[in-house]
Amino acid sequence: MERVTVVRRKKTTDERKIQISKDLNEPLETHEFIEGRLYFAVYRNKIIIDDTEDTHFFNTDDLLVYTNFFEDFGPLNLGKLYRFCRILYGKLKGDAADNKRIVYWTVLTDAKRANAAFLIGCFAVILLDMSPREAIAILNRTKYKYKPFNDANMGNIVGENTIRLHDCLSSINKAFYFNLVNFADFDLSEYEHYEGANPRSEGDLSWIVPQKLIAFAGPCGERNGNWPVELYIGYFQDCNVFTVIRLNKSLYDCKRFTLHGIDHFDLIFPDGTTPPDDILDDFLEIAEKSVGAIAIHCKAGLGRTGCLIGIFLMKHYRMTATEAIAWMRICRPGCVIGQQQKWLQAKQSWAWRQGDAHRERIYGSSEKVRQHKYGVYSVKGRTVKLRQPSEADRAGKFADVRERIRKRRQNFEAERETQGDLLLASRNSNMERLRR
Repeated sequence: MERVTVVRRKKTTDERKIQISKDLNEPLETHEFIEGRLYFAVYRNKIIIDDTEDTHFFNTDDLLVYTNFFEDFGPLNLGKLYRFCRILYGKLKGDAADNKRIVYWTVLTDAKRANAAFLIGCFAVILLDMSPREAIAILNRTKYKYKPFNDANMGNIVGENTIRLHDCLSSINKAFYFNLVNFADFDLSEYEHYEGANPRSEGDLSWIVPQKLIAFAGPCGERNGNWPVELYIGYFQDCNVFTVIRLNKSLYDCKRFTLHGIDHFDLIFPDGTTPPDDILDDFLEIAEKSVGAIAIHCKAGLGRTGCLIGIFLMKHYRMTATEAIAWMRICRPGCVIGQQQKWLQAKQSWAWRQGDAHRERIYGSSEKVRQHKYGVYSVKGRTVKLRQPSEADRAGKFADVRERIRKRRQNFEAERETQGDLLLASRNSNMERLRR
């Protein structure tokens, strides 16, 4: 998909807005993204809207649906965003709606309206060359506020740990700028094959940083709620994943990875909490010195996993805490829960200082941020093959880290039922309800 060439919007008069509203079957609000061509409309209730001679209407409320854990309702994931961009791009470029106004519409319910605004706002950033500020300015011409996206907390606490629509658009803007993702080279089938909310998935993993960081649900010795270790081995070997980091209690023998040449580290800390500084430092050392990609898991691969990956995103891409959380939740819905969001926000300035120092040391400039050659789920990137480090190389490089891990392991108590257990059980229940 290439950027859509558009004539920049001009400010419309109130008289013109009234005329547009009449032509579009009296929506509650209308937002113009391309003058005379592309609109976002909101109606009070779901209705049947037929195309007219000069206007094409479409809606994705029942096509692109969020699978919740608890009171969370979005944002829609990366696969659904890609599908939406393909749909709208095809309508703008295709013959079916040629010379017609295109109206993407939704209804005035908090979840559907927020997700629809997320989709068209991201489309404007990705393919209409708008800044997040410009896209938000168009969407905010309304008397109805957009409800912030809740985290996937289990206590039905709403509105305390949220991300805004602007955070989501800003995260998408940075992700595309740094080429963390590229929709011109994106394998949707691979994304959906390993999507946790897909009832036909074979695994539960999500790329967050291309060729570097995967978040995945903790495997078990055998199928017991999560997927077995062996299911991931071939995929990891194909994708240059040479390291696994485990953050939760042991449910499998790490030799099931190491016997296949995949290094393994235990950076265990209690469920539902945030990592202490020594574990955070060890994670960053492993992430920055390891060759190839790293797969990180706790029980569900959401809370503890999101804490560590969020720090990496803030340090290396200068994302704000809420941008990092937004990007992770777009890639892997449910990431970062409750107090973990506040912890990331408190760590933002520290992570930025660490990143500036790292880039100054590596690149000679704190302003230079890596732009990836291939994004997550890149078809072209799958052809890149790295040489796997020898066992001796790995042992020497991380000898100090392993000694610290050995000492910590003696003091860690086994977990009982975890937040991750409850999250996975709730999502599975909601998936079953949707299938019925």
